[in-house]
Amino acid sequence: MALLIVLVLVLLGAGAIATVMVCTKGDHDYHQATKGNVARLSWIYIIAISFSLAAVGAYIALSTP
Repeated sequence: MALLIVLVLVLLGAGAIATVMVCTKGDHDYHQATKGNVARLSWIYIIAISFSLAAVGAYIALSTP
């Protein structure tokens, strides 16, 4: 179980880092045009991580006797 939690956290972190690396490359015009998309994608990551942590917490709380 712990291995799966670590795997999920590593995948989320890798996705977030890859997103930031991709959005910082490129020319200035492209960066300005996609600025809103990057902000929305960042909020999606924040919400997904929050719900994931809450789900893991609920699972742990409900599965312990």
